[in-house]
Amino acid sequence: MYIKNLTLKNFRSWKNYSFDFTPGVNVILGPNASGKTNVLEALYFLSSSKSFRAEKTSQAINWDSNQSQISCQISNNENAQLGITLLQGEGQIQKSFLINKKGETRKKFLQQLQSVVFRPEDIRMITGSPSKRRQFLDLLLVNVDWQYRQSLRNYNKALKQRNQLLDLIREGMANKRELFFWDQSLVKNGQLITDKRREVIYFFNNFLLHHPIEYVSNISIKYLPVPISSTLLENSYSLDLRRGSTSHGPQKDDFRFQSSEFPEKDNDLAYFASRGQQRLGILAFKLAEIAYVKLKTNQSPILLLDDVFSELDEEHQKVILDLKTDSQIFITTTHLIKDKFWNNLIKTEISCLTKPDR
Repeated sequence: MYIKNLTLKNFRSWKNYSFDFTPGVNVILGPNASGKTNVLEALYFLSSSKSFRAEKTSQAINWDSNQSQISCQISNNENAQLGITLLQGEGQIQKSFLINKKGETRKKFLQQLQSVVFRPEDIRMITGSPSKRRQFLDLLLVNVDWQYRQSLRNYNKALKQRNQLLDLIREGMANKRELFFWDQSLVKNGQLITDKRREVIYFFNNFLLHHPIEYVSNISIKYLPVPISSTLLENSYSLDLRRGSTSHGPQKDDFRFQSSEFPEKDNDLAYFASRGQQRLGILAFKLAEIAYVKLKTNQSPILLLDDVFSELDEEHQKVILDLKTDSQIFITTTHLIKDKFWNNLIKTEISCLTKPDR
């Protein structure tokens, strides 16, 4: 499966423009602020119904319009046409999902196309807070596992209600018995979330360990779960009551990136790797993500690489260009980095796209 073309109408800086793509590697070439990342964002929208960069969906609509349309033709068994319409209403965005120009449910629409995106900001998965790492993992799982999506939604709702109740109990406006229902929901959904996270981390580590590229095979991920049970919630009740928050459960989970290139006591990429090594660690994670998405959905996701060559030296650029995947690839860059490396890439097929003058 691959994307044959893309049409944007009033999406970000693109008012009305169409692109044709190759099944292999597509390089989106142009200066900064020319709309390159907007193209990747549109492709990601078609696979997830959301943006990887906007805080609000309304930001994706061109300033001169209240409506945006994104559509593409995909080559699969049915050569389906996919489309999303974003309509700015009164304080909210209405999304419409189309398959072959017929309205469909969001769930069915999201089964048509999968994507994996790699951006410079993703380095925060290594260097950032545990919440950033959980966010990355949740984003992967909710897109391929509807049971996880539902459990995460239920868990977050129960967690919010429990924390609010703790405040009310401390103020004498509620009693402890009212926690029972929410505690049961936390335990049930929390254990499923932990199991699913443990499963994906196990898959990632197995994939990385057996990868033919040495740098990738040196990477591993250490999962640091915070378990939840009725007993743990009961034992931490006094502490939770004082703090007004729940101290056990997957909202406290973390995972760390490690490399066997470094001594065991100093193998955390967040502290002992160069920025270039950290970015390659993220790319290794993304390759494992591609394999996991393919396993769960039985389709190869498209790979969106946004400005991945910045801050990488010549050796590490070559590592990226030598990575093998059967996914359709989209790369944004301001210039072709090193001729001898790009010549290797050109053998696979490249379509260079530049934004026309406005």
